[in-house]
Amino acid sequence: YSGIAGGKTPKQEKDILLDKRLFRSLDFDLKDASTVVIPDYSGENRFGWADIHSGELLRKSEHIPVSDQKLLKESAPAVAQGWNSFIAFSPDKKILVSVTQFGDRLDIYDMQSQKHIGKLGEDGEPQFKVSSEGYGLPAGRICYYDVQVTDQYIYTIYDGRKFKDIMKLADAYQQGGKILRISTHEGDVVKTYVLDRPIAGIYVDEAAGMLFGLDVNADEQIVKFPLELE
Repeated sequence: YSGIAGGKTPKQEKDILLDKRLFRSLDFDLKDASTVVIPDYSGENRFGWADIHSGELLRKSEHIPVSDQKLLKESAPAVAQGWNSFIAFSPDKKILVSVTQFGDRLDIYDMQSQKHIGKLGEDGEPQFKVSSEGYGLPAGRICYYDVQVTDQYIYTIYDGRKFKDIMKLADAYQQGGKILRISTHEGDVVKTYVLDRPIAGIYVDEAAGMLFGLDVNADEQIVKFPLELE
């Protein structure tokens, strides 16, 4: 899209058909002007890298750090679905961060040194069941909803509710997380905010000390929260 500046009307410029080997592409980020990274839902690797102009798959990298490696070998696509992830690059593109939707897992990949830091939280790694059709069905908690990496910190929005408790809420269920975690680039949590409503997407303006959130449960969906980062 072009025309995204204030006061202008966005205009769609192009559709890019991704390589068919990049199926179920639910999130992405740009590595540079020519390369996009997407979680790999085949389970063969953690990430797929594609040409942004042609959509062609260039390579795959990393592996899903699931504790049950036998299950990964037997049911790779189901494990990849259970490890459904959101991803974000730092502004300088030196680190790539991944967080799991169905588990309390944060992974940090240093693009220069190839160092990998994995942080498993109190709610544990993704829990899921492999269906008879070979799908990975979430069975534990709904955890991360979004991630943003700045020059200083990693910001994540977190829920943590169990699926069995969510089912009891029925029509009263509100999608999103209320917990904003601020972590270092090594994955250590330095500050936590508990918001007054659940949000499903985040953008942090550090210079203004402001968190912008997407409240999908409201008619006016863009909400703002002040942050104290020092």
